Amino acid sequence: MPREYLSMFIDETREHLQIWSDGLMEVERAGDLSTIANVFRAAHTIKGMAMTMGFSRMSDITHHAEHLLEDLRQQRIASSPAVIGALLHALDTLETLVDAIADTGMEPDLPLHETLEELASALAPEMAIASPPPGKPSLPAAAEFPGPETVAVLRTIIDSGHRIYQIHLGFTEDCLMPMARFAQWLQRIDQNDVLSMYPDAVVLESGHYAGDIKVLLASTEDRATVEGVLGEISELVVQSITEWADENQPGVLSPSTPAHQEAATGDLANSDSSMPLNKATERSQRKHGSTVRVDTDKLDQLMSLVAELVIDKTRLERIQSDIDHSGLSDTVDHLSTLSGQLQELIMSTRLVPLQTVFSRFPRMMRDTAQQLGKLLDFVIEGEATELDRAVVEEIGDPIMHMLRNALDHGLELPADRAAKGKPPTGRIVLRAFASGNHVFIEVEDDGKGIDLQRVVAKAMDRGLVDRHTALSDQQIQQLLFTPGFTTTDTVSDLSGRGVGLDAVKNKVESLSGKIDTHSELGKGTRFTVRLPMTLAIMTGLLVRIGDNPYLIPVNSIGETAILKTTQTVGGRETVVWRGRVVDVVRSRQLFAESGQGQERHIVFINRGDRVAGLVVDELLNQSEVVVKALDNKLTAIPYFSGATILGDGEVALIIDPNAFME
Repeated sequence: MPREYLSMFIDETREHLQIWSDGLMEVERAGDLSTIANVFRAAHTIKGMAMTMGFSRMSDITHHAEHLLEDLRQQRIASSPAVIGALLHALDTLETLVDAIADTGMEPDLPLHETLEELASALAPEMAIASPPPGKPSLPAAAEFPGPETVAVLRTIIDSGHRIYQIHLGFTEDCLMPMARFAQWLQRIDQNDVLSMYPDAVVLESGHYAGDIKVLLASTEDRATVEGVLGEISELVVQSITEWADENQPGVLSPSTPAHQEAATGDLANSDSSMPLNKATERSQRKHGSTVRVDTDKLDQLMSLVAELVIDKTRLERIQSDIDHSGLSDTVDHLSTLSGQLQELIMSTRLVPLQTVFSRFPRMMRDTAQQLGKLLDFVIEGEATELDRAVVEEIGDPIMHMLRNALDHGLELPADRAAKGKPPTGRIVLRAFASGNHVFIEVEDDGKGIDLQRVVAKAMDRGLVDRHTALSDQQIQQLLFTPGFTTTDTVSDLSGRGVGLDAVKNKVESLSGKIDTHSELGKGTRFTVRLPMTLAIMTGLLVRIGDNPYLIPVNSIGETAILKTTQTVGGRETVVWRGRVVDVVRSRQLFAESGQGQERHIVFINRGDRVAGLVVDELLNQSEVVVKALDNKLTAIPYFSGATILGDGEVALIIDPNAFME
């Protein structure tokens, strides 16, 4: 048993399970059965890989699920809550099995009778549709490749706009999972287009077959596209491919082959050619080597080495400026260029789209809404926004807590919404976008909003605030993040224990992030999480404030200028910048820095439309630095997001520009 492939099996299976989940959610949301083909291919691929790995329970579940999916995509049965529920239950069972395999390397002895019975009952006769819609004619079961008895059927298929390909496939000598590789190709095509295979499906599904495979395929794609898809599968060898054409001669189909492919002509049954078809095929076969899975620990080690390289580069730049040696200057400049390119490349390998996290929530929200008896329109925006892998791995649980909080506490029941003149279906939006060197994640609902008076009353009952203390709306909303605080009177599976938002805040702050709340009573609530795009390296402007250096992220700087006259507007010191009035922040006073001389420079920092002018003593230089997390005792200080070690060994605090926008 090829256990060395276990990690790849787990990763690929989880990807296909996500396709399974997304497809069913789309069917339930929009009633679009076209996505069932994707689900079927995912199930078929999982079955093939599971059989190859010897995981019989997984292959048994997917085998039964395939029957249901096949009847669903052929419209022999109708989509219904029972059918979708059975397939989701099978999905849950498969996820449980995969998690156990990932932990122990062994498939657990999990009882499957309930899952299999639910899949079987979903195929009840009373759910059947009178007759399936007309489609492509299917070949007789005994027919393998074009012959007199099948020519009429094949010509009908060609007349409908399809092309007929005979494909002869083999595998490399070192291929340990041939059926898994073959299944990978099947999941990339529409399996309705497969007219015939040799050996038959029973032999292939055994998982032990490793010989050549012959496929008769009807496709609307051209030859190059068919070859390209085949070439994307590693360890799969295309022995030959032949397109059959209708020559308008009764009972005759002729092989149509380009001039450069004469060696591949003829019936596949008589072809012994093992040469690639053409240069396009050779390129497509090489293409599968363009990506590779890398252990994340290796990426972390590589990132650490690059971080140390950045520190040494900064030190060399300081030494070069001190001794002013021309030869050293050229070398340092070249090293700076190379290290910058290397840093950018490594950073790009660490950035992953938030879709990897967001994709797990539609199913959760669907199940939770049904449990609560609420109607939900769940929308995801900006899932392509990229974030450091280390942050993405940690942010899933906080987002889940916020979503469940919005669904449980925020949205009203359909009857209550109707009574308020709202649509019975509530709306929750999960949104992500980048701004500067930060990524913002928002969870917004159109529910009842936060009742600030109720929050204050609960806080007084618990002794969190004094009855005579005046609190702003923002301060009241921050009470929601107090450990153990809840506005729910009864404890349920979802709420009432006061641990959700407290856990969210702790996790976000541990990632050098911040969470804010905005709510309007009767209209809804929005939670906004601000996270650094990366926790490792950043480019900043080094400035001097008082006697100490500070670093301002370059991505948040709009402009630097000489500080001239300021004006007082509404009790606040301001300056006019690009036709707008901007508040001035005296950083020396704010940071309690001592220093001599006049504060001469102003740095305009921005986030979106908001701008603030930060007054500093001196502008030093622009530097790439390694970001170090602050000690827990310092995270309560709102103006700093981290620290760094400069080339001379001195420590500089990294200013968080977003803190001046509140």
